[in-house]
Amino acid sequence: MLQKVENYKNALTQLEEAIQRYQKAPEDSLYRDGLIQRFEFTVELAWKSIKEYLEDQGMVLSIASPRGILKEAFAAGILDDGELWNEILTARNLTSHVYDEATAVGIAQQICTKFLPPLQALMRIYAHS
Repeated sequence: MLQKVENYKNALTQLEEAIQRYQKAPEDSLYRDGLIQRFEFTVELAWKSIKEYLEDQGMVLSIASPRGILKEAFAAGILDDGELWNEILTARNLTSHVYDEATAVGIAQQICTKFLPPLQALMRIYAHS
């Protein structure tokens, strides 16, 4: 298996664990902060693993930015919801540049309810290739 894909798999497992702990104690800011940090790390590895995966499939990528890689993956049919992946990337950028309580709580909820399924679906794509 490709190295970045393996790293992504490990990060996703850690994110899933963080979600389980956070959902048991959503008022605990340490669990929330840990969840957000694991989300940031997972998203970073997601786009990097997609890049590696596309290159392994023989694609020559002219754009190496996260949004560019996601656009290529959507065009190649690897990702099926480009808009949702853009939301994931936007949330990841928000958490690493602007931090306030309301933003953190909102993004933590989105991670648990909206962003986890596409991150898990990406891993299933890797598992079937």
